[in-house]
Amino acid sequence: MSKNNTEPENSIFAELGLTAEQTAILYNIQYLKTDSDAQQESNPEKKSLKFKWLEKWRASISDAYSGIADGAELAWLALDELIARVQKQFEESPSKLWFHLAVLEAALFVPYYPLETVEKNKKTVPSKEFSSIKDAQKNKWLEEFILQSGQNPEFVKRVCKTYGKITNRLNKLGERILISALITACVTVATVITAGTLAPALAPTIASLLGATFPGLSGAALTSASLAFLGGGAIAAGGAGMAGGTALIVGGGAILGFGAGAVTGTAGVQTAKTLGAFGKPFAISQAAKLEVTLREVILNEQRDVRFAQEVLSNYKQRIVDLNESLTQMELEHEGTKKEISNLKKIVDVMKRSYQQSNRYTSSFELGLEFKDDEEDAA
Repeated sequence: MSKNNTEPENSIFAELGLTAEQTAILYNIQYLKTDSDAQQESNPEKKSLKFKWLEKWRASISDAYSGIADGAELAWLALDELIARVQKQFEESPSKLWFHLAVLEAALFVPYYPLETVEKNKKTVPSKEFSSIKDAQKNKWLEEFILQSGQNPEFVKRVCKTYGKITNRLNKLGERILISALITACVTVATVITAGTLAPALAPTIASLLGATFPGLSGAALTSASLAFLGGGAIAAGGAGMAGGTALIVGGGAILGFGAGAVTGTAGVQTAKTLGAFGKPFAISQAAKLEVTLREVILNEQRDVRFAQEVLSNYKQRIVDLNESLTQMELEHEGTKKEISNLKKIVDVMKRSYQQSNRYTSSFELGLEFKDDEEDAA
């Protein structure tokens, strides 16, 4: 029977997290990246739609931020002000781990996803108001921003390329899972949460893991804030049992939060069902982010083998915990066939991700070359 040890988990979440100030920097990067794309849109109708989406997103993120930062107001900055904030954080956090994690999230951020829901055939579904527009500029602005911040812009291309390779590998069908499709999957879950159609026993768990309930918000405002927040790809720290000023868990660390603090028995089954509700695309997205974080940030940038091993140890324990819950669900008939099937697929994704990450970390420690196209272990 596995036991939960909150101290090392808190250490990991602290390292894979952003403070309220660093979270504000991340959201400002995402805003200015999207604003740059909208500015360069040549089609007048699409340009108008892009700016409309951006203003709705900014208002919703402001609401969400207040909920995860103890009521603090999010300041939206000009480029020179943002760079100054980044430089100040560099002085306070010399390792720059937080910056690389924020850049990873910003690089994978794909705007213009749904921010509202509509009723269709008696079901609540994401709105398609902005479905005709896409992020055409990609990460050109982000690379220039990183250069102005005194860092290497090649990091952006590297993490995007690595992320693409990993998502391809984790999907057994060999089909490329687009980032936009992953966001849509997460948005669908957020829609279910805010529409109140999730099973009552699961709703509180998902809400705490996502930070999906924001003080003072209800109705359409709550829905919009939840969609904006979850669509951004990061997870609120509250559900992971964090302390010490961390507001946001990034870099795939959210997948380590599932099972933390509730690893066995009824609570473990509930957490397993929560993860299953997100589906395989979410698991692939988070597992891929965690692999990129281990490879490109913790090892290649920070060169911190010890911390990489700590993350892997925690990752392995999460898989053991979920397997225990799966066994209980099957033996005691605590889940439907679909729930059990979905969770098996997710655990399979996590196992394959862990195996590859472990091989890369071992190769790095020994100073050996690692091949990206290496097959997963059986």
